[in-house]
Amino acid sequence: MKPKILFSHLFVGTAHNFNGGCDSDCACSYSIVPPNLQELPTERGYGCDGDGEIFSVKHSLKGKKLVCSSGQGYSLSLDDHSAALVANAKAPLFVLNAPAQEILDFFAQPRDPAEWSRTSSIDYYDAQLAIAQFYEAGLLREVSAQSQITNIYETAAPLESWLYLTRACNLVCAHCFVSKDMRRMSLETGLQAVDRLFELAEAHGHPEVKIKYAGGEPTMNWELIPALHERAKFRAQETGLRLNEVLITNATLLNHERLQFIKEEGFGLSISLDGFGEGHDRQRPVRNGNPTFERVFRSVLLALEAGLKPYLITTITRLNVDEVPALVAFALEHRLMLNLNFYRPHDLTDTLAADNASLTRALQEALKVIEANLPDYNFMEGLIDRSNFGAAHQHVCGAGRNYLSIDTDGSVLPCHMLTGYNLPGIPLQMLESPRFDDFPNPPIDHRNGCNTCEWRYWCAGGCPIHAKNVTGSSNVSSPYCSVYKTIYPELVRLQALQLLQADINSR
Repeated sequence: MKPKILFSHLFVGTAHNFNGGCDSDCACSYSIVPPNLQELPTERGYGCDGDGEIFSVKHSLKGKKLVCSSGQGYSLSLDDHSAALVANAKAPLFVLNAPAQEILDFFAQPRDPAEWSRTSSIDYYDAQLAIAQFYEAGLLREVSAQSQITNIYETAAPLESWLYLTRACNLVCAHCFVSKDMRRMSLETGLQAVDRLFELAEAHGHPEVKIKYAGGEPTMNWELIPALHERAKFRAQETGLRLNEVLITNATLLNHERLQFIKEEGFGLSISLDGFGEGHDRQRPVRNGNPTFERVFRSVLLALEAGLKPYLITTITRLNVDEVPALVAFALEHRLMLNLNFYRPHDLTDTLAADNASLTRALQEALKVIEANLPDYNFMEGLIDRSNFGAAHQHVCGAGRNYLSIDTDGSVLPCHMLTGYNLPGIPLQMLESPRFDDFPNPPIDHRNGCNTCEWRYWCAGGCPIHAKNVTGSSNVSSPYCSVYKTIYPELVRLQALQLLQADINSR
């Protein structure tokens, strides 16, 4: 049998790509290892020269000592395959058949690829091809190479921003952290914000500006969105920087005209859907207490009819925890991305959070739904709370580093939760850098209680503001740590099964 290696980059080019789960209502996390997934070798990309050597091995690896670098991660067995999640690999999730695992195990100690035994049942040249694949994927490294996880490539991350277009909202969501009033961002302030974002991105080496139009309910100040979009397009063309725009909305005020604008202008659309019926209505009523689920659900269907793929955002509390499996089933049915956020209590007296046992049970039921309907896209990479299985990361989010929350008056803070709490910010024009070095978002290797955990590069310790609100310190593991540790192994198993199914379907 030939060695076979399946990498998570199989889903590149599908409807949802690498890090596709990054349109939630929090700052994104960015990878330690850049996602150069297209560089991974395939059997078609390698061949033998006149001397019978694999090109990559002959010209790059021959005579070099290689060693397995997959120690920092999680592994499991799947009948006649094995799977692993590896922090320092270009495609972190991979699945191996038995011959491929034998080859990788060969490099548990430093070896020259040419040492592969011709007495093995695995063909020598097939083994050399597998070695080249492992090396290019980052699963084998040269003995002299750096073996520790390094910090994130900060200059490669977008400059991301949350714009509070208004503090007003037509709903009274139980879990909302925003101090509501009638403040609205003016056109002048909005244009200044867009200009400053591009100036800061240019000055600090960010290749992209990502703008999240949010609130409050941003569609209550809808007329500002097209105007800011036009300025952002102009500045992107002027600077050569990429532009990524997302509307984060409760969807109650969407209509056909607004959805057409979103589609034609290439916006991302993120819709808050906090249940699949009564759970949503308990959590997201209008001010007079009337339900909103039917209205939001119609907007989701209208977006689908318009050719949009809305990204669904759910905040799980004790009010809606039982409806998580139904939400997952709906998202899979329509090939949508879904982010299941765990509620972040605002203080020690806040009792809205679901207890960890109930939350774990609901997620386990949701994973059963996924296993019965394995998706053919990156559904699971950003599914669970602040986790990101698309790439390893040192920080749970970009807050304090490449993320700005801009209030209606132009004042800036490193996280939109802080803005929602009405903390004082820095005036927009006085901001010299996207960095807030005093914001407590330590790298996971320096976080108390996390720095030896096998899952640390996937959850990165959870939200630091949440930890501080509950424990009094931001430099500790997440209060949801036990939930993560219970759910993650099953999530990795399902992603491995997903890769195997994709491989079967591609034959």
